[in-house]
Amino acid sequence: MNSCRNQTPALPDGWIVFVLSEKELTGGIAHGFTSQQAATTEALTVCRRNGGSECKVVWSHVNTCMAWADSINSKPWIWSVQSGGSREQAVGNALIDCRRRGGENCLIHTTPCSDDDNRFPAPFEAASSKAIVDPNTVGTWELPVGKGRWIWRIDPRGTYQFQSETGDGAHHFGSFASNGKVWALHSSTGAIDDGPYTFKPPDLLIATGVLGTGNWHRISTKP
Repeated sequence: MNSCRNQTPALPDGWIVFVLSEKELTGGIAHGFTSQQAATTEALTVCRRNGGSECKVVWSHVNTCMAWADSINSKPWIWSVQSGGSREQAVGNALIDCRRRGGENCLIHTTPCSDDDNRFPAPFEAASSKAIVDPNTVGTWELPVGKGRWIWRIDPRGTYQFQSETGDGAHHFGSFASNGKVWALHSSTGAIDDGPYTFKPPDLLIATGVLGTGNWHRISTKP
């Protein structure tokens, strides 16, 4: 009886549900829910909030880690969702599968695990040690905006962080790639942005995206 009383109670199941709307190239993910139904409802809500009009559940699993990789430059759009015992394993599995499907520039979009707190975004695992990142884009970049500035940190391992210092509190992170002509990012919030860019030595990056063209000045070679 004493041995029974001293046993550690089993942790509740944690569900991850992935919903996709291929029409808009967007999706929604819910993690850390103890109910599959609750996770599904949340993932559908996120997908629709991100602009999806044909959101459908394409992946659902319990007590695991997951990675979503896709290649937005591929036509048709190529994507992969794979699981693993850790974020790192899930990332590797998703990148391998995305490339196997013909993805030309596969990037990791998000990497949730079942036991991540569902009140917060899942921690992000670095995309890959073999990420495609132009060395000229690596570092910490500054763009004056109004009375403040935007800060864009680009890591050579294929990740980025963005922070607004204009008073709006905007902040996001995710995967990043650049190849000397175009750049692309997949945000942990579900946003996708890309466009052409030009690097002018020693520290000017002229990049065009959904918000227009910005002249980013590098303030540090370290992200």
